[in-house]
Amino acid sequence: MQCAVAFLLLLPLMFSKPENGKRINIALPSVYNGDEPHYLIMMNSLVCDGDLDLKNNYLAVHEGAAQAGKRFAGTPIGHHTYWYVNGKYYTWWDEFGVLWRPDKSGHLLPQAADTALCAQLVELPEYSVHPPGLALVMAPALYPFRNSKPFESVAMIYAGLIMLAAMFFFRVMLRAYTNDARTKTLLCAAIFLGSPLWYYARALFSEGTMTLLAVAAYALYISKMKTILPGILIGIGMLFKPVFMVLAIPLAFDLARNKKWGGVCRLCAGVLLGTGAFLLLNYRMNGSIFKAMQPFILGNTVYGVWGLLTDGKRGLLMLCPSLIAALALWPECIRKFGRAAWLPASGALLYVIVVATYGAWRGGDSYGPRYLVPVVPFILLPLFLFVGRPIRLGALKMGLGVFLIITSVFINANAAIASWKFIDRNPLVEACIKVGKMLY
Repeated sequence: MQCAVAFLLLLPLMFSKPENGKRINIALPSVYNGDEPHYLIMMNSLVCDGDLDLKNNYLAVHEGAAQAGKRFAGTPIGHHTYWYVNGKYYTWWDEFGVLWRPDKSGHLLPQAADTALCAQLVELPEYSVHPPGLALVMAPALYPFRNSKPFESVAMIYAGLIMLAAMFFFRVMLRAYTNDARTKTLLCAAIFLGSPLWYYARALFSEGTMTLLAVAAYALYISKMKTILPGILIGIGMLFKPVFMVLAIPLAFDLARNKKWGGVCRLCAGVLLGTGAFLLLNYRMNGSIFKAMQPFILGNTVYGVWGLLTDGKRGLLMLCPSLIAALALWPECIRKFGRAAWLPASGALLYVIVVATYGAWRGGDSYGPRYLVPVVPFILLPLFLFVGRPIRLGALKMGLGVFLIITSVFINANAAIASWKFIDRNPLVEACIKVGKMLY
């Protein structure tokens, strides 16, 4: 059964956007939309050029190269890049968004309306607005495939295998809660197939690898009381998103509460390594440790939390109704397991609060609450109390719980298998609209 769950998790990699009127297309996986092609460009730049300056790579895409994926070869794809000029932050779409003109060779290239600013930008490198963590982590494994046709598909397959590794470490973490193999397998199915995690096992976004780093760090700490490796993993996560650092706070508090000061130092050493690497990247790319790839936009925390949970297109509750059961079971989970329960709960809570405070919590063109994906396994953890012995809850509660989990799997199966259809869309809403049209 465990192998069946792993197979289903990777199955959507077989399906690509249908071409030429086909209803379904079985082919090697490829990137489709959102930030995916821009992450792929970063990977190509790192393994082929040995740098993170994407100017020549975007130009190559405009001229027909497949560095952003075969779908975007030869297209006027927008650049997800930025500059600092005289201390001011500019993004490519602010200056170049819609103005395209052919050069002497006939290739469409962007032109800036402000010619003086354009002259300055031409001399500067173009760095991605996305932190380079995903490219840095994948680069060693992708290096043998550089400048080859399979590069894009191999990157996508690695993304799926990374989510599979996250599921493995989640099972390791579950040793602190149950020894029943059946319960572990059912829980992995309910969480990894019944939430946006399934989609991000098929998509080339940072959040899949961040899920592995978060789950592995907490699994090693809760189940094995390791401190150095969790700190290093959280430090690596900061190269993906600086917010990752908040996951170290519950672990450090737990060590300090038990006066394990050596453990605090070992944990913090790994986190500081990640912090130092992130600041060094800022300095090398932007001339200052305080100038980041994406400045933090302050938003309304309450509004952000509400949106992350209930937004019609983004809300976790709307895409994963089993969240209702998980939230109802959290008090019992904390009563029964104490420290082993409040550690992931507090890590997830801190993470949600920081993400909700970010003004752009919607996460751009993507599926569901993308920024929450790394802590979704923590949020849904109490479901093991249900899948382990559902019959003890009575017929009504058992039926409701099974319905919520099956509905969650149905929603995310659609999103994962037909991933190209559900950028900024909810599969359940789309299904209801389709049924409504058939009835009326």
